[in-house]
Amino acid sequence: SKPGFVPFKKIIAIVVVVIVAMVAVWGLKTLLSSSKGNNAYAYLSNGKYELITNLSKDQTIEIASRKSDDMGANSLAFSPDGKYIYYYTKYDSYSGTASLCRAEYGKLKEDTSKNDKYIEIIDTNVSLDLFHFLSDGSLAYENGDDTLYYFDGKESVQIAKNISYYYTDESDKILYATGNKYEGYTLYGVSLSNLDNKIKLASNVSALWNNEDFENIPYTKHEDDNTETLYVVGFSKEAE
Repeated sequence: SKPGFVPFKKIIAIVVVVIVAMVAVWGLKTLLSSSKGNNAYAYLSNGKYELITNLSKDQTIEIASRKSDDMGANSLAFSPDGKYIYYYTKYDSYSGTASLCRAEYGKLKEDTSKNDKYIEIIDTNVSLDLFHFLSDGSLAYENGDDTLYYFDGKESVQIAKNISYYYTDESDKILYATGNKYEGYTLYGVSLSNLDNKIKLASNVSALWNNEDFENIPYTKHEDDNTETLYVVGFSKEAE
């Protein structure tokens, strides 16, 4: 996977005998619980995403079919606000992309024919494992042609094309790079509250050494004499 990938936040929930029995009977490949204590569990079994909303009842709700045996188990996640389940389906092994969908699980019914209005396709060309939740439940993701998008819960907005990797501060800022290791990377920063104002932070970057503090980003730069110089830059600080 590319630099900048932040894997799904997984909370493995094996808390009662009922869950253990499910693993044995249904052959679960992954099991996730809502981080907001909503007593909801989602799992993948026999190629289908299923939902449990009440552990005391023998009741499951089918969310969707994965529609691919090639997709890994890490294709299911709850949003940070606990309101939605995000999942991949229709995986294309040639392009390494799939459709990214979400379901408002609190409204799903046992009668799956009535659930379509609570299920949303965010994008049909999303690179696996290259999306990242933000603290407000929105997300940033990369599609199959290396374009970076921001999904605010209502629509997807394009941020940049031909990116090499990206990071978020999990709130309002995204750091991304274009280019490659042979010609050097160019670093950009953007605030999600002002997507039209992209800041060029640095060019000819050979390596990024830390991405935890967006006001102090250490990096090395290619020089004309084939040496490298260590710099630091920030969203509101010039490179030095």
